[in-house]
Amino acid sequence: MLTRGARAGALGLGVLGLSVALPGAGAARAQDADEAAERAVHEPVRLTAGGSNQWMGILHPARDALYFVSDRNATAEIFVQEPVDSGPRLLFESNADVSWPQPSPDGTHLAYISTQADAAGDLCVRALPAGEARVGEERCFTGLGSSEMQPLWLDGGRSLGVLTRGGLHDDYRLRRFSLNGGPKSGELVVERNMLGVAASPRGAWLAYVPLARTVEQVGIAFANASQGGLALLRPARPQAQPVRFTPERPGLTEFPAFSLDGGYLYFAQYLNDSNGDGRVDGNDNSVLFRVPFDAAAAVPVRASAAEQLTSAQWNCRYPMPAAERLIVTCAHQGSLDIYALPLTGAVPASWDAARLRDEIHAARDHYTKLLLLDKLRAALPAPAQRIEVLRQVVWLHLELREFRSAIYYADEVRALAETLPEQGAAARWAGVMRELAEHRRADVRLTHGQLSDEYLRSEEQRLARLAAPAAAQAAAGAGAGAGVTNGDVAALLALVRSEIQDDIGRVSEGERSFAEVTLAAVGDALVLEVYAQRAREVLGLRGARAELLGAYRGLAEHPALGTLERLRFAEAFVEELARGVPHGERRARIDAWIEQLDPASEIALTIEVAAWLLQLSPENQEEVRAGIFALYRANKDPDRRRALVLATVRTAAREGNDYLQYQFSNSWTSGLRRAAAERKYAEDLFRQVVLERAYTQLERGEVAEARASFYAATVQTESLEGHIGFIEARLREGQRDLEELYAERFEKTPSSPAYAFVRAYLLARALPGQSAPAAHERDAKQAIALLRQAAQSWPRSLEIQHVWGTVLHQRALRSGRKQHAIDAHSHYMLALDLARDNPRFRAALLQQLGLLQASLGNHRIALQHFADRARLPFVRPAGELNLRLAMARSYFHANLPEAAVSAAQEALSLAERELELARYRPLILDRLALYTQAAGGHVRAFELYENLLAMSAADAGRGQGDGGEGGPLARVKLHLGAAGAALSATRYREALGHLDEIDRLVPSLPARPVARVGNDIGRPAFGFDRVDYAILAAGLRAQAHRALGELAPASRAMGERQRLLAARFADTDTDEDLLALAHCAYHLGEYAYRAGALDEARAHFERGLGHVAAFNRRTGSGASEAGLRLVQAYAELHLYGGVPLSQYQRDLGAELRQAYEFICEHRNPSWDRDRFLFSLYLTMLALAA
Repeated sequence: MLTRGARAGALGLGVLGLSVALPGAGAARAQDADEAAERAVHEPVRLTAGGSNQWMGILHPARDALYFVSDRNATAEIFVQEPVDSGPRLLFESNADVSWPQPSPDGTHLAYISTQADAAGDLCVRALPAGEARVGEERCFTGLGSSEMQPLWLDGGRSLGVLTRGGLHDDYRLRRFSLNGGPKSGELVVERNMLGVAASPRGAWLAYVPLARTVEQVGIAFANASQGGLALLRPARPQAQPVRFTPERPGLTEFPAFSLDGGYLYFAQYLNDSNGDGRVDGNDNSVLFRVPFDAAAAVPVRASAAEQLTSAQWNCRYPMPAAERLIVTCAHQGSLDIYALPLTGAVPASWDAARLRDEIHAARDHYTKLLLLDKLRAALPAPAQRIEVLRQVVWLHLELREFRSAIYYADEVRALAETLPEQGAAARWAGVMRELAEHRRADVRLTHGQLSDEYLRSEEQRLARLAAPAAAQAAAGAGAGAGVTNGDVAALLALVRSEIQDDIGRVSEGERSFAEVTLAAVGDALVLEVYAQRAREVLGLRGARAELLGAYRGLAEHPALGTLERLRFAEAFVEELARGVPHGERRARIDAWIEQLDPASEIALTIEVAAWLLQLSPENQEEVRAGIFALYRANKDPDRRRALVLATVRTAAREGNDYLQYQFSNSWTSGLRRAAAERKYAEDLFRQVVLERAYTQLERGEVAEARASFYAATVQTESLEGHIGFIEARLREGQRDLEELYAERFEKTPSSPAYAFVRAYLLARALPGQSAPAAHERDAKQAIALLRQAAQSWPRSLEIQHVWGTVLHQRALRSGRKQHAIDAHSHYMLALDLARDNPRFRAALLQQLGLLQASLGNHRIALQHFADRARLPFVRPAGELNLRLAMARSYFHANLPEAAVSAAQEALSLAERELELARYRPLILDRLALYTQAAGGHVRAFELYENLLAMSAADAGRGQGDGGEGGPLARVKLHLGAAGAALSATRYREALGHLDEIDRLVPSLPARPVARVGNDIGRPAFGFDRVDYAILAAGLRAQAHRALGELAPASRAMGERQRLLAARFADTDTDEDLLALAHCAYHLGEYAYRAGALDEARAHFERGLGHVAAFNRRTGSGASEAGLRLVQAYAELHLYGGVPLSQYQRDLGAELRQAYEFICEHRNPSWDRDRFLFSLYLTMLALAA
C-alpha cells in the first residue's frame, strides 16, 4: 500500500471520482462546536496569506476589519481585510514605508508612522470611513526635527501619543497630540529611555520596555539594551519611580499590550537562544504571556501570575488583544503572517488539573508538554506538587537543549524546595541538574569559539564541586519516600560526573562513574532518564551490546517508571535486539528472550507483538491479526494498547498491508472515550489510515468498498475530507440523492458544522454548471455563508479553506471582479499552508492557484505554481495532461513560445501513450500548432493545422461535427490558424484558399454574445462572433494579397475590415477598436501610396491619426505603435512623396513634435529608431520652412 506521502493526486472539486452508498445512515453523530473547541490545544489561526510578509495586525474596534503592514509591493504598506476572512486590499497609496497601524478606540481614525516626508518617521493620521470608501487625507503632526517610532492612543482615545526622539543621542519621549490641534498639542507626557509603549484603556497606566545605554553617546546605532522585564508608570505622575515587572520566566520581555477591558497585560518573552547564536535577543523565538492587571493597585501585577499563551514551537509577537480574540504576528515554518488565538491562549480555560495531566500524558512533543505544564503548575495549590511539575520542566528543556531555561527552572526548583524541610533531596537534585545544564551549555559554547583550555578548566572545577558532597549524599540513604531521594541524587551525581569525565577525555573514569549506578537503587523517573542517556553513550559507543540490552530491560521493567516510559524502553530493547541481524534470524533471537520475561510485563508484550509482526505476509495476515488482537484484548491498559497499535500500524504500513492498519486503528479509536485526551491522536491515525485505504480502493476500482471507507472516516472522526470522498464516490455510482441523504443524516443536528460544510460543498460543486448569473451569485453567497459557519468550529480546516477559495475562484471567473480573485487567492494560500503534509490536497491547490493567476494574466506567477505542482506525483494521466496544457498556455502568454511547444509536446506524448487520453489529441494538436507558429516553426504549424482540418472533416463525415471538433466554429478557427501559418511560411495562395473557406463558414457562426459587466481583471468584454472572425479573415486576406503584390484586392479586403470594425465600434464603443481602425487606415494609405494615389494615401493617414487622437483622449495614452507608424508615414508622404503641406488637413509639425516629445520623455528602447527619425524629420521641416 502506498503511503499518504507517495500517493499525491489531483483532489479538486468533482474530480475525486469516489463512490459510496451510506451503510446504515441512521442518526449520525454531529460534532458539537464547543466540544470540538475544547478537545485539543488551540493552534494559532492564520488570517493572512501569500508569499510576502505581513505583520503588526490589529482589528478595527467596531467592524470586521483587520489592518496590517505588508511588504508585498516591496515597500511596507498598510493593507486591510474587510471582512477579516476576505483578501487584502491596499488601504492607501504611499511612496515610502509606513508602519504601526493603530485604529482609534472609536474606530473613526487610523494613526500610523510614515516615512514619506521624513525618513526618520512622522506621526500621521487618516479618517476611517465605513465600508470600502477611501480613507481620508493624510494629516501629519511631526516634522523633520524628530524621529517618531510608535503611535498609541491616549486618554481612552481622546488624544494621540507618539514615542519620539529629538536627536541621535537623545532619550525617547512620549508626546501627546490633539486631533484638533490646540495650544497643548505636542506636550511632553514622559521622558525616559524606553520602547514598546502601551497605554491602559482609561489611560491610568503606561507599560514599556526600559532601556539602558551601553555607551553615553549612542550614535546612529542607538546602542541601548533592554534592562529586562517591563516598567509600569502612571502618566499623571511622570517623575515617580516606575513599578518594575519581571515575569518569573527566563529571558527578555517585549511588546506589552493591554486587553480592551484593562484586566490583563499581554507581553512577549524571549525564553531561549533558539537560533543558537549564543545570545537571547529579538532574533530568537518569542512566546506570548499575559498577567492579570489591577489598575487600582499600587503594584498592579504579580510576577508569579504570568500564564503562557503560545507554544515555543511558534514565534509570535506584537500581541493585539481585541474584544473576542488575540491578534498576533507569528513567524512559523518560513512565513511571517497575522494569526488569531483565543484571549485565554492556546490551552482551553476549562481544563482543570486532571485534564491537564491527561493531556500532558498524551502529548506527542516536548513543546506542547511545556505549555501544558505551565498551566498545571498554576493550577496546583501544594508547593510539593509544583516542585514535581518544575522538575519535569527542567528535564524537558534539557532534552530540547534549551539550557538557559533548564538552569532557570532548576534554580526555581531549588529555591522552592529549600523552603520545605522535606524537599531537601529535590533541592540537591536541582543543584546537580543545574551543573549538568551548565556543562552541556559549555559544550555548545565550544562551537562558538570558547577556548579549549578555558572549557577544560571550568569542567574540572565542576567535577570538583560535584565530587565534594557525593559521599555525604550517598550516605544519607535512598529512602523510599515520595519524590526524589538522596539515593537518587547520589546516582544522578555519578551519572553527571560520568558525562563530564567522558566529554573532557577521561573516558575510563567516566565508565567507572557510570558503573557506580545500580538501577534497582534508583527510584526517580527523571534520574532513570539520565541513566538511559548515559547507557546509550557509554555502552552503545563501546559496543557492549549485552550490557546495553540489560540496561534497556532493567528500564523496561523498572517500577519507578510509568507504563508509557517502560514501553518506550521496551521498544528500544527490541530495536537493539534486532539491529544488524538478518531478518530471517530475528525470530530466533526474540523466541530466546520470551521465556526469560515476565508475561505480564511491558517488555514481554512488546516482544510478543514484534514476534507476530516478523512473520507478517499477505497470506497469513488474518492469522497475525488474530494473534495480535488476542494480545490487544488481554491488555486493557490504554498505554499498552496504544503501543501495540502503533507498532502494528508502523509495520503494516512498511509492508503495505492496509488490512492490519485499518483493523487496529479502528479498534483503538473505537475503544477510547471521545472525551479522552488520547482520542484525538487515535482519530488522526484512523483518519490517515482509512482515507488512504479509501483512495487505494478507488484506484483498484473497488468503488463500494471505498464508499464504506470514506463513510467510516466521517463517523469515527468527522473528517471533512471523508465527506468530500463520500460525495464524489456516490456520484460516481450514479446516485444523485445527496441532499436528501444528508438532510436525513443530520435531521437531529441541523446546525452541525459538518452539515454546513457538506451543503457548501454541494453548492460549490454545482457552480461551474450554473448558467444563470443571478443564480450563480446567489449560490456562491450561500456557500460562503455556510463555509463561514463551519469555520467557526474548524478555523484551521484545510477542506473549508480549499472549498472557500474554489467558490471565490468561480465568482471571479463569472463576474470578472479582481477582488473576488484576490479573496480566492488568500483562501487557496491559507489552505496550502495547512496542506504542508498533505500532498494530495497540495497538488490540487497548486494547480488551482496557477489557473487563478493565469486568469488574471499573471502567467509567470502561474508557472511557478504549475512547476511546484509538477514536482508532486500524479494519480491519473488526465491530471497530468491538464497540468501540461495549462503550463503550455502560460508559457505562450509569458512570451516563452519554445517552452510552450515543449510542454504541449509532452502533453501530446502523454495522450499517445495513454489510451484514455486519445480523445484529447485534436485539442493538443491545436495548441501545439499555435505555439509552434509563435515559436517560428511556420511550416510545421501549417502542417499541423492541415492535419487537424483533415481530422475535423473525418469527424464531420462520421456525424460527429455538429458543434464539436468538426463544427463550423472549430473549422473557422483551424482555417484561421492555417492561414496565419501559411502567410508566415510565404505560402500565400494556400493562405487565400483557407480564407475562402472561412468566408463560406462565417455566416453560420453565432451572433454576438451578451457583454459581461463589472469586469476589472483584464478579460475581453465580449466573446468572438461571426463579425469578429470576419474582421480577422479580412485582415489576413489583405496581407496575403499585399505579399503577392495584388494591391487592389488587398485594398478591398482592408476596406472590408475597416467597414466591419467601424460597425463594431459603433455597437460596442470599445477603445481597442479605435487602434484597429488606425491600423486599417495606415495599411490603406500604404496601399494607395504604392499605387501612386498620393492624395488618397494622405486622406487615409489623416483618418488614422484622428482615430489615434480619439484613443489617446479616451484612455490617457501618449503613444502607440499605430500612432507612431502613422506619424512616420504622414511625414514621409510630404518629405519623400512630395505632397505639399498646403494639401494637408492636419498640422504635420505638431503631430511630429507631440510624438517626439512623448517618446523622449518616456524612454522605451523600442522607440530609439523613432526618436532618431522624428528628430531628423523635424529638422528637415524646419530647414524647408
